[in-house]
Amino acid sequence: MIDPEAMSTMSAVSRSAAQRAPDKVCNRFEGRETTFKEFDRRVDQVAHALDASSAKVVAYLGKNCDHVFEIFVGTTRAGGMFAPLNWRLAPAEIIDILRKYPPEILFFGPEFSKAVEEIAKALPDLEILAMEGSDGSWTTYEGTAKLLRVDCEGWAKAISCRHFSGIVGPEAECIVTGVTV
Repeated sequence: MIDPEAMSTMSAVSRSAAQRAPDKVCNRFEGRETTFKEFDRRVDQVAHALDASSAKVVAYLGKNCDHVFEIFVGTTRAGGMFAPLNWRLAPAEIIDILRKYPPEILFFGPEFSKAVEEIAKALPDLEILAMEGSDGSWTTYEGTAKLLRVDCEGWAKAISCRHFSGIVGPEAECIVTGVTV
C-alpha cells in the first residue's frame, strides 16, 4: 500500500517508487529506458554533485529530455531550486532572466548551443553544462555524474521558479514550493 505521508516531496516520491517497483520502467525517451531504481540513483548523483558544488539554483534551457527530470528531482533533493527557461525566448531575454535570478549552473540542450554562446559571453561566471551532444566546448551532464548518495527530506521552500516572458501579458514569475508539489 502507498503511504501518502511518505511522499510529501518530489524526492520522496522518487525514493518511494524506487523501493516499490525498482525494475519497472519509469521513463522512455529516444530509445532510452530508465527504471525507477536507476532514476533514483541518478537523482542521488545530481543531488550529490549539486551539494558538492554548493549550487542551489539550477536553470535549464532546452526542449524535452529524460535527464531534465533527474536534474529537477535531484535539485530538490539537494535543497535547491530548479528554473526551467522558456526556450522560445531570445538570448537577450534569457540573459535578463538569468541576471535577475542568477543560477549557479545552467544546463542546456544541444539545439541551443548558439544561444548559450551569447549567454556565456554576457554571464562569464555562470557554470554551463551541455545535456548531450556537446562538441567538446562544454562539459556534459553525463561527464558530471557522481556516485555518492545524499538524502534530503521535507523542504517547505522554493523548489522551482518559472518565468513568463510577457508576450501575452505582463512579465511574471511563479514560485513552486515543496509543499505545493
